Amino acid sequence: ADSPLLGMVNAFNAVSNWVTAKIVREVKLRDRTNVVDKLVRVMEYLHHMGNFHGVMQILGGLNRSCVRRLRKTWDDVSSDTTKAVENMEALMSHSSSYKNYRNTISRWSGPILPFIGVYLTDLTFINDGNPNLIPDTELINFKKRYMLAKVIQQVKLCQSRRFKFRNLHRELVALDKSGPLSEEEAFTMSLKIEPRNPSEAIEAMLIKEDQMKREIEELQIKMENLERENKSLREENSAIRRIAQRNKVREFWRGSAGQDRGGKGVAFFRGSNSSQQRRVVSMQIPRNPYNRIASFGESDGSSDMSSTEMLTS
Repeated sequence: ADSPLLGMVNAFNAVSNWVTAKIVREVKLRDRTNVVDKLVRVMEYLHHMGNFHGVMQILGGLNRSCVRRLRKTWDDVSSDTTKAVENMEALMSHSSSYKNYRNTISRWSGPILPFIGVYLTDLTFINDGNPNLIPDTELINFKKRYMLAKVIQQVKLCQSRRFKFRNLHRELVALDKSGPLSEEEAFTMSLKIEPRNPSEAIEAMLIKEDQMKREIEELQIKMENLERENKSLREENSAIRRIAQRNKVREFWRGSAGQDRGGKGVAFFRGSNSSQQRRVVSMQIPRNPYNRIASFGESDGSSDMSSTEMLTS
């Protein structure tokens, strides 16, 4: 199973990719600007509640090259949105080792979810930049341990101030099914919605449209051929079924003729129970096994086909 830290990193990347996909998948300019405005409002709300990790998730999606290059989109957003993005970028800037961010969380009094990337960076630099043992001795480098413990203590302090949230499992599942885009796919969609050269984009669209028309014509021809082949197969199947049905009837009559070489059939009674005399009704089986006609009638001995006789009770 993945560690909680790795799960947190994967969730961070998933939300950032989701932010990017939500923007570049909007074809209309108005729809894109509305999405950007709403995402920025969500980012501001996360900042007010102390979720700096969430702020960085949205900023990461907004600052990807495939989103930043959408000049028409950024020119069309409201001035409040532009200002909010600038403020959040200044707050989460990595200049001077995230100085503004560190100062902000040091004064934060309520629940807080810190940006975990800062602490991972600190731990990496401390671990890689300091030896485990004091040089030229076998003594443990307690200064390195102290610096590592100080960073971990900051994280533990943030964990002691918890949020009270309800379970959002359904929303998280919907986010997982939104369909992330790779870097290449996102940039390709970005070029489609806002091409670098509009005239070249129009020419490329016309060429692609002509190519699609030819492909449609080829598909129509293939469909017509398939329909003709399907019709021919249906006719062949019908003929095969008719032949099979005739053969089945012939086999039936051959079997009947084998049971009674004399052509005799099976007798049936017809009449009321109160009557002492019962008339005999016979199913006549022709001597010719390929004759399909079966005659029914009272057995009076006048027929040219032999029948069974049964005595009256």
